[in-house]
Amino acid sequence: MNDTSVEIDARYRSMIMAIKPQERLKMVGGMWDSGKRLVMSSIRNEFPEISDQELRRKFFSRIYRNDFSSDEMDKILSQFR
Repeated sequence: MNDTSVEIDARYRSMIMAIKPQERLKMVGGMWDSGKRLVMSSIRNEFPEISDQELRRKFFSRIYRNDFSSDEMDKILSQFR
């Protein structure tokens, strides 16, 4: 669904593209860090006694659960140490 008008979308894109590439990269990195902290916090709240290894497994599963089949996910998660 996209409820943004074409004019506003073009204006937003123009504003973003006016930012130096290095600054846009820093923005993306900051957004990833914030999102990662939110997901990690959510998992820790749900499983207060979770080990670091299991936290990484649950984090990966939550972020990438729609990108892999269950067999692929099992194979990937078995590699977490």
